[in-house]
Amino acid sequence: MAKPKVFISSTCYDLQQIRDSICTFIRNFGFEPILSENGDVFYHPDLHTHEACVNEVSNCQIFLLIIGGRFGGKYIYDKSKSITNAEYDAAVKSNIPVFTYIKRNVLDNHHLYQENKGKPFISELDFPAIDKQCDALNIFGFINQVRKASINNAYEAFDIASDIENHLRKQLAAMFFDFLKNREITKQIDHTSKSVDSLVVTTDKLEDLVKSLYVSVDKQHATSQINLIQSKSMAKSFLVELVSESSSGVVNAKTQSELEALSKIDPTSMSWYEYLAAITLFERAESTTDEIYYRIPLDVLDYENDGFHGITIEPENPYQQEIEYMYKNGICALNEEQRLELLTNFSIFKSLF
Repeated sequence: MAKPKVFISSTCYDLQQIRDSICTFIRNFGFEPILSENGDVFYHPDLHTHEACVNEVSNCQIFLLIIGGRFGGKYIYDKSKSITNAEYDAAVKSNIPVFTYIKRNVLDNHHLYQENKGKPFISELDFPAIDKQCDALNIFGFINQVRKASINNAYEAFDIASDIENHLRKQLAAMFFDFLKNREITKQIDHTSKSVDSLVVTTDKLEDLVKSLYVSVDKQHATSQINLIQSKSMAKSFLVELVSESSSGVVNAKTQSELEALSKIDPTSMSWYEYLAAITLFERAESTTDEIYYRIPLDVLDYENDGFHGITIEPENPYQQEIEYMYKNGICALNEEQRLELLTNFSIFKSLF
């Protein structure tokens, strides 16, 4: 049976007792602890031991970082880092969950440093929790790297091993709960996806059935009626898509006569975006570049909601190509009466009643 591997990263000399205790705790939890001193790391004959330790991190599912008062050995490939630094970087790069624990007295010294850095006397301060004062800035910098990370930047102070165990127990329980919750959500998504797929199949069958009924009832006009239904559907989809881009959300016609005037506009003589301007949904905006830009008419903008919306015309844009297809096969295929019916459903005039 597979077990989650937990990589324990820290300096060894000063934290050996902590490492041993945490190793036992993790093993009792049913996980597999990975410690370099226990022979858990594969030391590849073609790699330096430092690189072998760093490479082992990516084989683990959890990374446990423990920071004490020693900086540790310098990483052979980057002398500005310790081996622990390099292992942490590998965990972050592999997107492995990191749980960080910092000795309380080291954290207190770090706080003292943060409060006084930049002051003239900072170089004279002695940090008693740090084994070698020359390593203090490196250790504090490492703590800052962890706590200032954009994600997974939590850390916990500890005095003894049981502090880590008590906190880690809660974190692992929460992680397991999150796994179960996400599993439940995934099932719901899968169920919804299957329902949608089933609905698509049913819709296709219904469409085929309607077509067959038209053919059986009126063979002479069946094709034209089916094409009209498809054209109306595409025309409606065209306006639905573009209305969603508009903060006004409607065609700006307030009377029946205004609507009738808009329905007389011949869409076949213009592009889809020119038609949008013609029916008052958008207007062309001035541009200092070669770009063609259409925006919400200024007299219907909602400034309180930051309502400046618009579309930059991009002929190669797949979404706009789909819009153009719906326009040519939908709007352009309708006659004046059919366009009037469609525009009425998207007008201010309708919303007034």
